[in-house]
Amino acid sequence: MKSDFIATPIAEVVDADDLVDDPRTDIEALCLGAVLRSTPADARRITRMLTAADFARPTYAELFVVIGAHVISAGIPHDPASIGAALSEAGKPAERCTAGTAGQLRRSWR
Repeated sequence: MKSDFIATPIAEVVDADDLVDDPRTDIEALCLGAVLRSTPADARRITRMLTAADFARPTYAELFVVIGAHVISAGIPHDPASIGAALSEAGKPAERCTAGTAGQLRRSWR
């Protein structure tokens, strides 16, 4: 499956401490949460419309690139385990992205 998605490299080092807002009201966290909860067809459509540059927070931009470029565009199910594996393959320390950011995103879905 060929994708038109172009990954934007994130050069800035990010940390889970970058997340200072409540993810239940943070529009970027809610957007990523919506992508993760959407159907595969909707997730592909969303990741084609947005780019990493659409996210103000580097942490969210980095997650979006991994979710879109490494998981959804490859046709891999976009569940937390697949996202964690893609983060590991992309060389992103799990404790930085999955424990901090994904944990906050999970709380925002409730």
